[in-house]
Amino acid sequence: MKELKGLIFDVDGLLVDTETYYTKSWQMALHKFGKEISDEEVHAFSGLNWRIVGKKLSERYDEELAQKVVAEREVILKQVIAEGKIECKPHAKEVLQKAKEAGKKLAVASSGKKERAFAILNQLGLYPYFDYCVFGDDVERNKPYPDAYCKALEGLELEATEAIALEDSLVGAKAATAAGLEVFVVPDQSLPTKEYTKEQLADINVLEQAKDLKAVEKYL
Repeated sequence: MKELKGLIFDVDGLLVDTETYYTKSWQMALHKFGKEISDEEVHAFSGLNWRIVGKKLSERYDEELAQKVVAEREVILKQVIAEGKIECKPHAKEVLQKAKEAGKKLAVASSGKKERAFAILNQLGLYPYFDYCVFGDDVERNKPYPDAYCKALEGLELEATEAIALEDSLVGAKAATAAGLEVFVVPDQSLPTKEYTKEQLADINVLEQAKDLKAVEKYL
C-alpha cells in the first residue's frame, strides 16, 4: 500500500449497530405472512443487498411473497429509524473525526438502500464526514461484487493502493478484495461470529482483523 489517502467504510454492522434490528425485521416481516426463519438463517444474509435476499426468499417461497416480505421489512425498519433505536458502533464517530483531521478522504460503500442508509447516517451525525457515498441503489451489482468499492474509489479519485476498506462481513470483505483493496476487518460483535478464522479469510486481502474500529487509528 502506498501512502494512505482514503478510507472506504461499510455502514451496517460496522459504523452503525443495525444487524440485530435487521435480523428481527426479516423475522417479523416473514411472520406477518405466516412464515418463520431462524436467527442462523438470517445471519447468513449479513452483507447481502436486499435484492439478493429477495431472490433467496423467492427461491425458498415464491416471488410474490418475497416482494411482500421485502416491502414489509422496509416499513418495519423505517419505524425503527424513526424511533431513534439505532446507535453508532463503538469508536465510529471518533475514528471518522480523527481520519478527517488527518486529511484522509472518506467514502461509504454500502449495499443498503440509499434512503434508509442516508437516514441513519444523517440521524447519527455521520453523513457530513464523508466525501463520497455509494449505496445499493447506485450500482447494478452489489457485494460480493466489487462495483460499490470501484465506484467509491472513482469518487475519491484514488487508486486501490492508496486506500483501505473497512468491513464487518465476509461478503463485503470479498467485494473490497475484488476491487484491489486491503481490508480492515471488524466482525460485528452482536452476531455469533466474533472473529473470523484463517480459513474464512483465506481469499481476503486482510490488513488486520480487530474487535472494534479504534484499532484502525494507527494507520491514520
